[in-house]
Amino acid sequence: MNSQKNTRILKSIAKTISNKLHCDRHGSCVHFAEIFVDEINNKHPELLDDFDVIEGYVNVNFGDGIPQEHTWVRLKNGDIIDPTFLQFSKYDSNVDYSKKRTKVYSGQEYYDGGKEGSWFSERRKQFPSTVFKEGKIESIRRILREELESKWNTGNKHGNKYDYQHGFCHYFAYNIIGRLKKLYPNKNIRYYLILADEVYDFDEGDVEQSYLIHAYIKIDDLYLDSNGFSTEEEIEQRTEDWYNRQLTELPEDYRIDIWHDEYDQIPEHFFNNQFCNTGTIKKDIDQFLSHPEVKKLLKNLVD
Repeated sequence: MNSQKNTRILKSIAKTISNKLHCDRHGSCVHFAEIFVDEINNKHPELLDDFDVIEGYVNVNFGDGIPQEHTWVRLKNGDIIDPTFLQFSKYDSNVDYSKKRTKVYSGQEYYDGGKEGSWFSERRKQFPSTVFKEGKIESIRRILREELESKWNTGNKHGNKYDYQHGFCHYFAYNIIGRLKKLYPNKNIRYYLILADEVYDFDEGDVEQSYLIHAYIKIDDLYLDSNGFSTEEEIEQRTEDWYNRQLTELPEDYRIDIWHDEYDQIPEHFFNNQFCNTGTIKKDIDQFLSHPEVKKLLKNLVD
């Protein structure tokens, strides 16, 4: 793996983690650092020596100007990863890093030092809502929602069924959007797509392959698919997860451009599954819309 690709992976994982944390709260820096090294060890242990974790101080103008303890990540190329700097900068726009009294650990050393747990890891277990934007209640809600497709999508008489979360999401979206527009004529209903291009990043930057990662129906500010409604954070998470997986298989001199946005149409070239039966999908849409739990979800659109 080259250094540019390693940097992209590290920054992408850092962004995914920071999106889940309350980065403006006191102590969030250690939570971030511990979760970051755990995540790198789980997914890319070979990258634990590509960055350092620094325990030091920042200079501030509040609190009698006493330097504040802080922990952050520094890549080998000198780039700083520090989403929790926000816990200081929200009070003082001139806050900066102190060059004194710092301890520097390699990613591997910091990971090894935290294997047995810490006060912070116990805090995350006991009081998740103080650390994570999505606490226990939201986690339960998300798990219940993710099980929804298994309840209504029972397949045909032989048990065969399309997976509308993987591979057939755009067929689901294409066949339901017209039904939804008739049911809710006063709603702003359109496609919301996660798309990506694999680009040969040399000379002209030619697109080698395009991907439709997932298709939602956006109804006003709600995002619907075969599992019910998703939040913007969940869409971002799906995007980041796919991006991180794809980076591990990306050849050198290639890059991934990825984005999500509203669209009036789904690009026609993605409808290339010659074995997809339109009649089956329409029956599945009927089954989806008539399921009691789906009806309960959609009732929120008119309440």
